[in-house]
Amino acid sequence: MSRTRTLAPRIAVPAAFAVALAMLGIPSGIAADDAPGIPRSGARAAPAFVSAGEGPVAVMLELDAPPASRAFAASAGLSARSRGLATRAAVDRVEVQQASVRARLNAPATRATVLYETSRVYAGIAVRTDASRLSALAALPGVKAVHRLVPKTRDNFITVPLIQAPSAWVDAGKTGEGVTLGIMDTGIDYTHADFGGPGTTAAYEAALAAKEAGQSPVYPDPEKVAGGYDFAGNAYDAGDPESLPQPDDNPLDCEGHGTHVAGTAGGYGVAADGSTYAGPWNESTPFNT
Repeated sequence: MSRTRTLAPRIAVPAAFAVALAMLGIPSGIAADDAPGIPRSGARAAPAFVSAGEGPVAVMLELDAPPASRAFAASAGLSARSRGLATRAAVDRVEVQQASVRARLNAPATRATVLYETSRVYAGIAVRTDASRLSALAALPGVKAVHRLVPKTRDNFITVPLIQAPSAWVDAGKTGEGVTLGIMDTGIDYTHADFGGPGTTAAYEAALAAKEAGQSPVYPDPEKVAGGYDFAGNAYDAGDPESLPQPDDNPLDCEGHGTHVAGTAGGYGVAADGSTYAGPWNESTPFNT
């Protein structure tokens, strides 16, 4: 394999499942962003996202009760039974407070639809409401602050530096060259620029049409994607007892998770213009462009 082009291992995809795996994302209880909250006291101005005063908004109501994780951490050194009891008691306190707040969400001034609730790592209630009600919601007993819920997406330009991959590339000299990986997941979009493909919608649609026509895959960069197999087929539904697997030798991803995993493990990277990143792979790699 070319030293000038190879950042990470060659990828073999021995299995591609049409049944999607769970999407990666931020845990629900940590979904609130880092923007200033709306305190009950009203001492600070509301953040800009509610300045208009009206319109639908999804927010996290942070509660006064500490989450169970704090009780668990504080009980370090105690017996497993004692830690379990302390954690359960903390969960109970959060759930009591959640019930109290939830009971007030039908009133006109604080009307909101509950999206989900969290108690273990983060104590809160995620709701959808109108921005005009946020001040009243922030003033409810038991509500510590209100935070906007911001959609999260999977981006390697954040995660790769986070796990200190550049240091491994440089300090340990571990770029994955000469290594072959086998990934069992939802498949791989071998037309993606991350694996040396064109990276266009047209290229993917052409590959999908070929797969559906029963054709074997043509890998744009065989040095990166060594091969693969689909044990299930795109139409297979594990929830339907009458659905049967239709395997083939084309591992083209029909869901996305497998491509994300393969990109993290062995992708070249994608340049700002959408083309395959050609290096270098070291501490100077421009992750933010």
